[in-house]
Parts: sequence; structure tokens; C-alpha cells
Amino acid sequence: MMQYELSCKVCDKPFAKLGSLHKHIKQHDMHLAEYYVKFYARKNLLTGDLLPFKDVESYFNKDFTNRIQMNKWLEQLDPLDAQEYIQSKILRRVYDKKRNFLPFHLELEHCFLPKLDIIKKMFGSYSHFAKSCDLDLMFDKNIPLDFFDGDLPKDIEIAIDTREQKPLDFKFNTKKHKLSFGDYTLLGDHYSYTFVDRKSSNDFCGTLTTANLDRFRREIQLTQDMDAYMFVVVESSLDKIIAEQKYFKRKASIDYILKNMRDIMYDFPRRCQFIFTGGRKNSKFLIPRILYYGKDLWGSDLQYFIDHELAKRKSK
Repeated sequence: MMQYELSCKVCDKPFAKLGSLHKHIKQHDMHLAEYYVKFYARKNLLTGDLLPFKDVESYFNKDFTNRIQMNKWLEQLDPLDAQEYIQSKILRRVYDKKRNFLPFHLELEHCFLPKLDIIKKMFGSYSHFAKSCDLDLMFDKNIPLDFFDGDLPKDIEIAIDTREQKPLDFKFNTKKHKLSFGDYTLLGDHYSYTFVDRKSSNDFCGTLTTANLDRFRREIQLTQDMDAYMFVVVESSLDKIIAEQKYFKRKASIDYILKNMRDIMYDFPRRCQFIFTGGRKNSKFLIPRILYYGKDLWGSDLQYFIDHELAKRKSK
């Protein structure tokens, strides 16, 4: 629901589009931040301070300056009130974006929504939350218990696409093979229609820009047509990529790139997901496991489990 008016609050002049209103506001010698904070003052629910203005969407969607404040505020609430707030925030995003599924882990983390762990704490599980909202989860399964520490069969043979320029050095047998999509899959009895497309942070950002987006979408469409699944494994952390894009002021905004990533996962549900491993060493460890466990991972929000495993290893 629109929380602002398409008419100037200074002179009451009406406008058909938000952009036209914003151009008009400058005629009153006002910055957009000054205009919105003055006429639509919103306060931080935890501190009571005025919220800063960055853009219209985030200004009317955020109730805190950062997620630490959100988490602290939720912990202070009566559990029923906290549940109501969480449900309202998530459902609003689902309906605003016209989604068919509840947000997945990466979306919750980077779209200023309550964390998945908090939802689980408040509702018992994300599945219970989904039932209370009468909506589906894109990922509704756990990963195999031995995914991170189980021994893989020694007879695994990994097919590496002939176009892969910097292939990883696995401890398993490998074979160059021209793949229709992706960079890696398994050969022989262990093949399970599961593919990995490995990308550096620069490759990830470049793939999701306007120039390359349609080509990549065609690749994922082919994956779906072949009844296969693609894990896009990025050799960096998403936080690091976001920081680099903002620091170096790259041509394509990180918000646009992440929007395209989310759109692809929603447009090809349960056929593609993006995984951020933190680095090449982690990718070398994870890719054989992703390929071997294959279909057992298709319904899992693998990034959620990877993030928890990496955090556990750092603590050790």
C-alpha cells in the first residue's frame, strides 16, 4: 500500500509519477531527504530517533537503522507481538513483489528482513511460519547430515567443461568434457542431473548486468528444460562483493545485480540457486559434495547451512 502521496505537500500540485514529483520538489529548494523527513517523519522503533532518508522504498519499508536494532527490539517484545511484526514485514514483501514463495535465506539477510534464525525461534520452524501464512517455501528440506564431514566415494569422476579457464584442482579424477551448461558435473553412476557454474566475484557481477543477463537466463532455461539443477558457486562472500561494488563505485549498482539474482531464483524455482563460498579453497571443498549429493540438495537452502558451518569453523 502506498505510504506517500503523489501530490506535493508544499503546494498541493498533483503528479502522475513519483519521478515527476521528485523533480518538482527541487523547485522548492528542498532536497528529497529534507522533504520526506519533514512531511513523512518516521521514527526508529527502538531508539525513537528520526530515520534517515536514502530512497523512497527503503524509507517506508525500514523501521530501524540497522538489523542489530531490529533484533534487539524484537527480543524486547511480547512473543505474540514479535510474531505479528515478523509476519507483517515478510508478507508485505511477498505481496509487493508478487512472489509465489516466502523469501529465502539470502533475501532475508540482504533485504532488511528478520533473520531466518529469529523466525525459527519465534515460530518453531520456517515451515510452521509458512503454514501460518498459507504460503510455500522455495526450499523446504534439510541437507544430508553428513554433507560437511562425510567421506565421498573415491571413484567420483568430475567432468570439467572445456571452456573453464581456471579449473579447480580436485583430489578426485577429472575429465575435460564439453558441457551444454555449467562448468562441472559428475560422470558415470554418480551423475544426478546436478551442475555447478563456478564464478569469481567479478564474473558474478558481470553475468547479472544488462549485457549478459539474457544469455545467462537462457542457460538456466536450458537447465530447466533438461530437468537438471544449477548451483551457481561464487568464490567470495556476498558481504564482500557488496562492499567492493560500493567502494569502487562500479557501473552496475549492487542493488540491481542482487535484484537480478533474486528474480532468476524466483523465475526458475527449485532449478537454480546461488551459493557464496567465501573463497576458492571453500569452493574446492564444496563443489564435489554438491555434485555428489545432487538431488538431495535441490530442495535445501544450501547457503543457510554453509553460512552456519563457516561461522562454526571460524569460532573454532
